[in-house]
Amino acid sequence: MDYNYLNAILSFLTGLAAGFQGVYERYRTDSLRASLTLPGISYLLTRGLVPALFFVALYHYKFVETMLWFQALVYGTSWEIVLRSRIYFYQKQRDEGDPEEFSRGLVDLLQWYQRLFLNLVPKHLAKQRIQFVKNNLPEGGTFLGCCDRAVNNTNAWPDPHAMEQLKVAIGKLKVEYFTESQKDPGEHLDKKFQFKFGYLIIEHVGRDGLKTLLSE
Repeated sequence: MDYNYLNAILSFLTGLAAGFQGVYERYRTDSLRASLTLPGISYLLTRGLVPALFFVALYHYKFVETMLWFQALVYGTSWEIVLRSRIYFYQKQRDEGDPEEFSRGLVDLLQWYQRLFLNLVPKHLAKQRIQFVKNNLPEGGTFLGCCDRAVNNTNAWPDPHAMEQLKVAIGKLKVEYFTESQKDPGEHLDKKFQFKFGYLIIEHVGRDGLKTLLSE
């Protein structure tokens, strides 16, 4: 076995890192979880596999023979540069405002390919979030009880400004709850708002924040 082929791992990691950048730009704090969904894993693996195979082909046909680890990084990076390139064709003057430039390149194909996978990620994240909230709501608790516990625990949070914003958001959610309870009271409504409360907390302070604010 020719172990020099293992240098392709460096090209693979270069493509993987570039792919993760696209995931992060779209999902930010949920980027790691997005990457670990089936569409996210598939996207990242293919982004890494293409430059790795490119290097393997170059080595197999003797286009690269020295400093293979360095060449693997160079070709992996070069492949990403090519993918993000555009070719300028012409400029069209619009009736108002700045002229419009017309250009095309592999970056358009890359963006389409990225959307193809990453548009499938939200439903996976939604399922994870639903399960997380379900697992961390107090057993036998109520919506108003969750609100009171969270508001009380905001005093321990080191960012008063963020907590003031959160308390305002909780207050609005309680108003919505009281409004709906006048039309359709019942246990199902309380459970519905417990989940809405959980999603609200996650949006403001993340998953660990939900655990912290609901702790006794």
